Amino acid sequence: YHPGRIRCPMAAKADFGWGLGWLILIAQAGIAAWGLWRMRRRAAPTEKENFLIMPQQPVSTQLVAAAEEAAIERKEAAAAT
Repeated sequence: YHPGRIRCPMAAKADFGWGLGWLILIAQAGIAAWGLWRMRRRAAPTEKENFLIMPQQPVSTQLVAAAEEAAIERKEAAAAT
């Protein structure tokens, strides 16, 4: 450790020389090898699932008004009892 040295990527390259480059290269190769291994290990499903279309959900500002009206009615009903 050099107390006056600024720690940044360029300083890391200066500290490690080509070691950092080799480390990145080996890490990328390892990730690629792991991805290939996973692709070979897990086969794609042979049966296709049926695509289900979900029912439509109404979306508009009227829903907010209806919810507010329902809340007001609940408050009135609670106050009446």
